[in-house]
Amino acid sequence: MALVTVHSTQNDPVRAAHELRDGLRGLSPRFLLFFASSAFPPEALGAALRETFGAVPSIGCTTAGEIVSGKMLKGSIVMLAMDADELGAVAVASIDDMHDRTRTIAAVDRLTSAIGVSARDLDPTVHLGLVLQDGLSIAEEQVMEALSTATNVAFIGGSAGDDLAFRTTHVFVNSEPRSGAAVLALLQPKRPFHLLKTQSFDVLDQKLVVTSVDEATRTVKEFNGKPAAEEYARAIGVPWRSSRAASKAIRWASSSRAASRSSGARSKSRERTSSSIAK
Repeated sequence: MALVTVHSTQNDPVRAAHELRDGLRGLSPRFLLFFASSAFPPEALGAALRETFGAVPSIGCTTAGEIVSGKMLKGSIVMLAMDADELGAVAVASIDDMHDRTRTIAAVDRLTSAIGVSARDLDPTVHLGLVLQDGLSIAEEQVMEALSTATNVAFIGGSAGDDLAFRTTHVFVNSEPRSGAAVLALLQPKRPFHLLKTQSFDVLDQKLVVTSVDEATRTVKEFNGKPAAEEYARAIGVPWRSSRAASKAIRWASSSRAASRSSGARSKSRERTSSSIAK
């Protein structure tokens, strides 16, 4: 039938799940991909989605805002559903230790075993990978490197978030919430597809040269030889005394760029993830 996108702004997990189901009425989903506000309690949300959609394979993550049909939402759930007309084989898996590359390779083995194809026989023109990762793990590059070692199939996606609180982010596999983890999906679309990459930064006339960083925490300490937050505030025209958020934005922009570059897909302001399958 179709590839369908639905959303709900209900703040109750059960009501939100039911509204998503109603939006998919007439569709028998074979795979679900969703992005949910971190305002939802993850366990309650997972339970509501499992109760509503049963055993349909799914992955998802929490966000810093959701995008649907060109609109920015807050406190919502956005879901993409694919049925058997759009999708052949599908498998999902989780990586519970993102810092251990053997766990990532083992997850790929579980995916390929589930669809009956070895990792070396995956065809990037036939198969497509999705990846959603804990946005506070500081391990996305390690996961992406291991994925590229395990297979030449592209894995696209990004990192989960928590509405810029920088405390805890969650990913979901088959509606089960995980923290400190990554989730994967391996798809075999029935139609030709190609990957699209976009980014959400504006190009300004100001030039910021990174002169000091802490790579381990992805923190930019200096721009142009000056304290990073102060120089960033000056560049975007924000008064220094009111630029507390600028310090967070610097870490955010730094990690967003890394996640987007490694995954080959747009990270929705790092916390909102989009993947594109073009018919």
